[in-house]
Amino acid sequence: MVNLTDIAAEKVHAFMDGQTAASAIGLRVGVKGGGCSGFQYALALDEQRDDDHVFDASGVRVLVDPASMQYVE
Repeated sequence: MVNLTDIAAEKVHAFMDGQTAASAIGLRVGVKGGGCSGFQYALALDEQRDDDHVFDASGVRVLVDPASMQYVE
């Protein structure tokens, strides 16, 4: 569903390694309404929630909430 380049995966792993609870976090991909230009994608390191869709992309746990999933697809 979500693909990361090798370089992007390395960068995300580096950020995650700096977190104290690195095993409990993933890369959250979200979609937010954005005024005149339409939707905006948001990326952040976040903890997994119960209703998240979870994907593995180059060894990175990718988290997508149900509301954003329809746009990520």
